[in-house]
Amino acid sequence: MSAADLEMFEEHLRQHPPRAKTVRGNPSAARSRKSLNALAKSGAVVVDYSLDLHGRTLDEAWRFVEHALTRAAAEGWGILRIITGKGYRSEGGQGVLIQEIPERLRRDDRVAEIVQAVKPTDGGEGAWFVRLR
Repeated sequence: MSAADLEMFEEHLRQHPPRAKTVRGNPSAARSRKSLNALAKSGAVVVDYSLDLHGRTLDEAWRFVEHALTRAAAEGWGILRIITGKGYRSEGGQGVLIQEIPERLRRDDRVAEIVQAVKPTDGGEGAWFVRLR
């Protein structure tokens, strides 16, 4: 990640800090016997950090996601919410991030589970919950 990208990510982190009570991770949620899908349906997902990728290119967005995953490991975060948006404003109305980011996350060894948000208050179709290993 370039110095400029890192500074943009750190600025995002300053503007949208992790939940104060879960900065050192949410072990109970990360190790819950309930699947992330069940938690998402019930609206009971407690995220440690939310990353909003609206307006970013795929390359830029993926660099931000990679940095978030690295930071999550260092901070002990258990669950991230990654907001890709639905892509309605993309060329042809087909979002690139909503398709590509989840696919890349599914192939990442640091990710235990990824589920699309259900509740509109969680971001609906344009957001993903990511449980880390």
